[in-house]
Amino acid sequence: MIKKLLILSLTVAIILAAAGSDVQCNTSDQTQCGGAGGSSWAAGAGTKSKISECNNVGTLSGKTDVYDTLCSSCYNDKPYAQSGNNGCQASVATAGTTVQCQKSGSCSSCGNISPAFGWSIPSGDTSNCIITSCLAAPMPTTGLIDNFCKSCGGSSKVYANSDGSACVASSATCQSSRTSGWTDSDCNICNKNTGTPTLVYAKADQSGCQATVGQQGANVPCQGSSNSCSNCGTFTNFLFVASGSDTQNCYVKSCLAAPMPASGLNDYFCGSCNKNNKFVNAYGTTCVNSTGSCTRNSGWTDSDCQVCNASGANSANQYAAADQKSCVSTKPQSSSSSIIAFSSIIVASLIL
Repeated sequence: MIKKLLILSLTVAIILAAAGSDVQCNTSDQTQCGGAGGSSWAAGAGTKSKISECNNVGTLSGKTDVYDTLCSSCYNDKPYAQSGNNGCQASVATAGTTVQCQKSGSCSSCGNISPAFGWSIPSGDTSNCIITSCLAAPMPTTGLIDNFCKSCGGSSKVYANSDGSACVASSATCQSSRTSGWTDSDCNICNKNTGTPTLVYAKADQSGCQATVGQQGANVPCQGSSNSCSNCGTFTNFLFVASGSDTQNCYVKSCLAAPMPASGLNDYFCGSCNKNNKFVNAYGTTCVNSTGSCTRNSGWTDSDCQVCNASGANSANQYAAADQKSCVSTKPQSSSSSIIAFSSIIVASLIL
């Protein structure tokens, strides 16, 4: 009787034992598969992996590391991870964003980053491809490219960093093919936590990144008391610093820190960061090539009125007032014209 019970128990144990189905992780390394619940990962056929015992997975509530890999291995009817990585469901929770990389009805040109992440063509779409599920496995940390990040990097992290280890929120690609428009901000974002972490400044011609400031601002006389640059103005990303032992001047530490601000500019900023356009326009939106400040109250010329007031509420004020203290919308009569007009009046009076 005891022998029969032992055999029955062994038979039940064998029946209840349930290894998961083979699934494809990022690599054949099971550490790249994500969470296993209360179970563990084991090698599958070829380069695939599987949950060693699905009965040990247990509840997934409260987990944050559940991916399609676990769900596909143990839950045939719920092969996709929930969006919070805390359970399984029957349909894709987080599909990728469409990327315009389809060619000749194929997604082969989109780039194969990981065997776990597959591209597919949206129904009826002849231009785009999409990563079928962005929760297929943990995000790869090598070989990332822009197309993958555009599909699965979220709304802002649509570019791969310089060594393809993460998706980042730069303003344009981080790859060496980019030869223009670099800023300190993008250099820092693209190279942070990579093999070139010191390349955080844009080159003077903005063609790439380097380890030293590429375009330091010129000295402008805006230093306040105690070697402070508080009188220079405050600009996001752009820092004014004191000029050593100089007690009068400050300068912008890097004029390529970020894209040029589109509002709130002043003459100090323009004077420091723009050799040709040293004064800010009448609206504080751009630096212009006027002969003096656009806020002055003397010495105005028609040319400066046009330069300072263009493209704004005062754009009609294109002429210097007769006393040159302001700009006006109607060209003042010249003194010679006034004399001629006055003479005509006198002549007319004499005739009468």
